[in-house]
Amino acid sequence: MAGGTILLWASVGFATSFWHESHRYLTDPVSLTSSEVSKREDGTVRFIVSQEDPGYSNWIKTFARDRGFLILRMVGLKTHPLPVVRKLLAAELSGVM
Repeated sequence: MAGGTILLWASVGFATSFWHESHRYLTDPVSLTSSEVSKREDGTVRFIVSQEDPGYSNWIKTFARDRGFLILRMVGLKTHPLPVVRKLLAAELSGVM
């Protein structure tokens, strides 16, 4: 993804996410466990995937990679709603958070 571009991944329920193209999982935010994820008041979870830290919780660093994949595990849910994924500019992020 180009600099200044954000991928916003919104989901309902318990979630764990991984950005799988980095070997720096010990030192950088490339994955989040259920104990690390911050939920919103309504119970939803939003992950922000970008090169630079946007200053919000649930950030996953891309290391300037243009491609990758995310895995969202939804454990213990009776239904599995599809996440909503939006690509936007970093300047637009504050308006949707």
